[in-house]
Amino acid sequence: MEENPPSVQSFLADTQATENLENTKAVDSLESSSFAAIYLPGGHGTMWDFTRNPALCRLVSDFYKAGKPVAAVCHGGAGFVGAQDDSGNPIVKDKRVNSFTDAEEKEVGLEKTVPYLLETALRQLGGNFECSGNFQKHVVQDANLITGQNPASAQGVAQAVIAFLQKKQAQHAA
Repeated sequence: MEENPPSVQSFLADTQATENLENTKAVDSLESSSFAAIYLPGGHGTMWDFTRNPALCRLVSDFYKAGKPVAAVCHGGAGFVGAQDDSGNPIVKDKRVNSFTDAEEKEVGLEKTVPYLLETALRQLGGNFECSGNFQKHVVQDANLITGQNPASAQGVAQAVIAFLQKKQAQHAA
């Protein structure tokens, strides 16, 4: 059996982090003003759980409108499907984005299982979709919208969010 990577080992050893996870609040009880960023994880379940979830759409939209980092990796971009900007347009419209690709979905044999293909949906919403080869790391940032193609991109998305926040903090300090 493969040993957990250092980041997972660190998390599991952090009693405060694991306690926070065990006491996670419902999305509809959250306000964007209480957080610096939002990071939507992937997994095929998000294709049902995130899509057009009114509370999540509101939260993602609020983060986006406030100029805070709105990040997703892999299928986490399903949380962008119903999110809108101040003009009522999809937040991905005319933005560089990526997610788990249609080709990756077909390669894992789940293209007929998921309710829709996320790459196709993001393109239909007006997103300028960018990707690398199947299962290759790929991170795209367009202003405060940060997306990663697949699980291999998760760390890169997190690093981009941190860099965004550090830059924002440095600008406020200046």
